This record gives sequence, structure tokens and C-alpha cells, in this order.
Amino acid sequence: MISYFDRTQKLPFRFHFVWAALALFAWGGRQVWQWKQNGFFSFAIFLKGFLLLLLVSMIYGAACRRRPSFFLLGFFPLLWLATSRIQWDICAQLDSHYWVWLAGFLLSELFLFFLTDGRKLLFVLSFLWIGLSTIFYFSFFNFLLFGWVRSGFFLKRAEWVRFGFPIVGLIVLFWLKIWSFFQFFWYGLYMVFFNDLFISFFFLGWLGAMSFLTRKNSWLPAFGPLFLLPLGFLFLSKPDLYSPLIEDLLKWVLIFFAGFGWESFRRDVMDRSWHGRLLWFVLGLAFFGGVL
Repeated sequence: MISYFDRTQKLPFRFHFVWAALALFAWGGRQVWQWKQNGFFSFAIFLKGFLLLLLVSMIYGAACRRRPSFFLLGFFPLLWLATSRIQWDICAQLDSHYWVWLAGFLLSELFLFFLTDGRKLLFVLSFLWIGLSTIFYFSFFNFLLFGWVRSGFFLKRAEWVRFGFPIVGLIVLFWLKIWSFFQFFWYGLYMVFFNDLFISFFFLGWLGAMSFLTRKNSWLPAFGPLFLLPLGFLFLSKPDLYSPLIEDLLKWVLIFFAGFGWESFRRDVMDRSWHGRLLWFVLGLAFFGGVL
């Protein structure tokens, strides 16, 4: 039996703010729990988390315009993020570089889903990605996102980004002397993927990326960071005592992308009977054990 929402081709953008409100409530609960633990409450920390969750909700809403019937896309991932120790640590960190990097990353994802003109994308994302690469060098590989993208239904004037971003990337490479920081270092990625078992979120994100493949659009660059950021961790994340939460950034991004795969799992893989839906819900609850 196919539900009404599964037959719906496009839901109003504001519908997805229902999940944002639910996540905001959960984020407030996280604040209360932390307050009971240490007697400390900060409105600034609450506001930082609120802005991140709002941006994620907007991205999921924009993504649903390209993948119909993903009406539950923001339900579990927003709750995973809102209740996670990772988001709390990032927002509570006195060093604002982590939060600024995440906000910039989410803005770039939002533009990747919203904008369909290559010239506009080149102009907007160049500034964002230069900023992200300046904060943390492992963001540098984002400039390779459009190397194999062609003009199509979702992207016009693709030649602007196909050739423009590599040129900007070369300028950044020599301007920041990133080439001098290349060093194969696998331990950080190993700790995230295997020691902390976040490889499950990576595979869910991969499933989400595949669910957006269509005949009209063979590859959606918005999913490029799912693969290119881990590549950056392999070559541009040598140990740094002054960046203790750098691995948490990758974990947060993996949870964000896992939301697409989890909704694809519900929509395209799971049995649509009531017990199939219940199994999907119970498994979603089980993932809280990996983020709390």
C-alpha cells in the first residue's frame, strides 16, 4: 500500500520546518541535560546549534524538490544531530573555527541544491570554498566537485564550473601553499570510520547519493564532499594539537549525509507495509546509540 505522501511529487518547502521544530525541541532538551550535568547554560551555544539545524532543514527541503516523496528526510538526521555529543562539543568549543567551518559548509550545500546556473555557482562557491580551505586545508578537494559534470536538466552553463573551479583551486593551492602540507595520514580516518564505527553513516550517505542519480542528472555535486572530505583527511589532516575536534567535523558531515540514505532506505528499499515502516523506525532509533 502506497501512502499519500509517497505519491506526492512535491511538498511545500515550509513543510520541512516541522522537522526543524522537532529538532529544536530535542536540541533544547540536550541543553537542559547538559545544564543538569554541569550547571551551565549558554544562549550562545543554543543559538549556534539552532542555526546549524535550520540550515540543515533548508538543505533537506531543497533536496526534496529534486527527489520527490522524501517527505521524512529531515526527521531522523536532524534528531541525530540535535542530540549528538558531536554538535554539542562543536558549539560549546571556545574556538569558533569549527562552527564557522560547519556553517560555511552548509551554506555551500544549500547553494548546490538551490542554484542551477554554473556561472552563479562559480561566483558564490568560490568565496565559500576559499574560506573553508583557509580554515581547514582538508576542504581543498571540494574544487574538484565539478570536474566531470555536464550541462543538463539541473545545471546550466556547466562549463563555467567544470573549468572555473579547477583554476580557482590551483590559485588556492599556491596561494596557501597547500601543496607543502600534503602528507598521507590514515590514522584520523581510521578512528572515525572503524574505531568509532562511523563507516555505517558513510555507507548510508553513499546510498543517498545513488538515490539522486537520474537519466537527466547523472551526478549531483552536492554529494561530492561525502567522498572528497575523507580524501582530504587522508592527505591534509596531519596531527595538530591545536585542532582537537577536527575529527568531529567529519563525523558531523557523515551524519548529515546519512540522512539522505536513511530516507532512501525507507522510500526505495524497505517494505511499505506497517511492519516494514516499524522496522525502519526502530533501526533509526538504534542509530542514536552511535551519536549520543
